[in-house]
Amino acid sequence: MNSFLIRDKCPVCYSRESKILIDKSYTDESIFNFIKTYYKNRIKYELIKNNRYKLLECKNCNTFFQKEIFDEKATNKLYEEYI
Repeated sequence: MNSFLIRDKCPVCYSRESKILIDKSYTDESIFNFIKTYYKNRIKYELIKNNRYKLLECKNCNTFFQKEIFDEKATNKLYEEYI
């Protein structure tokens, strides 16, 4: 089950023009170790293993945003149980 949504445009100005600043698998050691430490091992590997941490910058308004984000159910769980 995939708990991620894909943003195809900037969440601020809705431009589809962006550049990738970071593109790593959530299983990349540096990303996964941060998640394990920050969330105290509460984020399950299976929840994130098939997704990527993609940080983008909008070419129109210069907003930084993630391309892949939790869906509503996973976001609720994140804020209710993990944080």
